[in-house]
Amino acid sequence: MRSRKFALVEFCLRHTISTKYASFVLLCFILATFVVRWETLMTRIHIYNSQEPEIPIEIHKRQRQYLSNQTKISYKISEINSNKVTEKNKYADAKLKFKEKTNLTEKYQAKYYQAAPWERINTKKESKDEPENYILSKKRFVKSVNCAKIIRGSTSEITKSADLGNDYLTVLTPSYYIRKTANCDAFINSREYITDTLSREEKEFPLAYSILVYKSVYQFERLLRSIYRPQNFYCIHADMKMSDDDYDAVRYIISCFDNVFFSSKAYNVAWGTFSVLAADLTCMTNLLKYKWKYFINLTGQEFPLKTNREIVKILKSFNGANDVHIETKLNWEERWEKAGPVPDKITPFKGSVHVAVNRNFAQFVIRNATSIRLMNWLKRTDIPDELFFTTLNHNPHLRIPGSFTGDLKKKNSFKNGDVARYKKWQTSGCTGQEHHGICIASVKDLQVLERRPEMFVNKIIWDYDHYAMDCLEELIYNRTVDGYNENTQFDTKEYSNLYFVRNALRHDK
Repeated sequence: MRSRKFALVEFCLRHTISTKYASFVLLCFILATFVVRWETLMTRIHIYNSQEPEIPIEIHKRQRQYLSNQTKISYKISEINSNKVTEKNKYADAKLKFKEKTNLTEKYQAKYYQAAPWERINTKKESKDEPENYILSKKRFVKSVNCAKIIRGSTSEITKSADLGNDYLTVLTPSYYIRKTANCDAFINSREYITDTLSREEKEFPLAYSILVYKSVYQFERLLRSIYRPQNFYCIHADMKMSDDDYDAVRYIISCFDNVFFSSKAYNVAWGTFSVLAADLTCMTNLLKYKWKYFINLTGQEFPLKTNREIVKILKSFNGANDVHIETKLNWEERWEKAGPVPDKITPFKGSVHVAVNRNFAQFVIRNATSIRLMNWLKRTDIPDELFFTTLNHNPHLRIPGSFTGDLKKKNSFKNGDVARYKKWQTSGCTGQEHHGICIASVKDLQVLERRPEMFVNKIIWDYDHYAMDCLEELIYNRTVDGYNENTQFDTKEYSNLYFVRNALRHDK
């Protein structure tokens, strides 16, 4: 069927000669022109609405290259398989599910790595510092309250934050992350990630992180943003309990970074079971492919109390010592009495799963036969994640680099004996709620948190008291700016004098 515009043009041409009214001819052609333009416009609108949103070619190529570079990791830690861990992995056959990146080349690693003295590797040092051209400036993350006043202990500002409650609570949804990460450069810029090493000291001391995530993509992304540096490495364990939307959001977030990847295996992590330890050990195995100085394991409900530069200075002051907590009460036999004899004349100790350990300790954990036997024995114990790292670090006859060789009673009586994690227990009184006996940080805790010597705090939950996390994030960012601009000095004397640091096993002993 011929369109109206062609029919109208034909009518005008047919009557141009026969008609004696010139005005009719002019009006006819004006009307025909209008109809032609109108239908052309409607056609273009229809075509535009039927198309998918346009993705820049270079971004499309980057994503396609990333997706094609995904390869399955054949790691299999048979020694840490537990009967309590669900065997079925719902992500095993899904697209890109738990595949690790392989595009971290030797050139990339060489750019950000220089060997530590205790690793006995001779590495040439650069002759001079690289020019500093990265721009950082202080800012206020929170506008509705004054975080600086809250941290100074202002009663009126703390009351104001309580009165406001969730009036200014905002959250970025999984669909937001999936949509925004279509353009990785724009996402990284809009979320203001720090994409520079910031200092030579940080560049030459890369860190490795494992992060266990099971909910709140928003809080995970903010944690990652706060600790992210291009020279570090990050292994993300996404719990099998995560929804598909949450998982996809995490997947798209980490696809924008070369040094962030999924763990090679996923677990249905349950508190008090071997699955907690299995998730960390899988990430530790994956991270050993790369070169770094210290390993720190985190969960999605923790947050830094120190900047990356301060963490590096603290760990350097350890001089290879491992920061592994041990309980004051040394006899916890009820935890392992049903497990049978302990292998290799090892004395079990209870502590915490949260650690900051050197690379040689991590290699012993994953590759040493004694460590493997201890793993298998722990499967028959209660809450094995609180036993494993502590036991290895406090049996000096195992000769693990950085392990503790001093008097346990002296270590236990030494205040601030370990600084990997700050936990406020319910028994000491919480300013708000608690979870598993640990206080959840609130705005009233910020003045204390700002002065704590630990590197991270556990626990902090964004939707419980969002101003606590908001203000802490602002504090750490602005302290990063001060450190970068050399406006502050960070003294590590107290850290180097910690009892476990002075009594750590080193190669020269």
